[in-house]
Amino acid sequence: MGTGTETVTFATCGHTDRVQITWTGGREQRERKAAWVAANLTCPSCREIATAARGIAAIESGLVGSSKQCAWAEDIRTAYLARWDETRARLEAAADTDERAAVMLARGVEIAATTDAKWWIDNARCSSIEATLLREFPAPVASSAPEVPHSMRASAWPAGTRGLRVGR
Repeated sequence: MGTGTETVTFATCGHTDRVQITWTGGREQRERKAAWVAANLTCPSCREIATAARGIAAIESGLVGSSKQCAWAEDIRTAYLARWDETRARLEAAADTDERAAVMLARGVEIAATTDAKWWIDNARCSSIEATLLREFPAPVASSAPEVPHSMRASAWPAGTRGLRVGR
């Protein structure tokens, strides 16, 4: 396995820079890898500028945090909010008759208005606001077990018989 630096002209921006490339084959593989980097990646300085620009835009949109945090959080928030209108409509329709849906709707509105970049980053594992709401408000589990008659409950047994094993 070889590691070395190659001078590459990036196709996306036209800048020339030296990049470190690792390869396992011979010279042909190193050249192929360098060509792929030049065709598919952005140079480090343009990447930094784009991240800063996204961070500034996110800060201007109301997110609070460092410019890198805001850039990252804005991407996450955009993905979250993409499906929020659909979820919100369903919750609003159900909120009149379902108290749980009303609470979830209020929390969803609160989440959508969150401006803390750290919160968005910390909750990035959930795919949408709906997933976050379902994590925070799990569906009530309906008991399918039949009601146990009073005479069969342990509290109705004569003293001294509790905990006895019957049959074997």
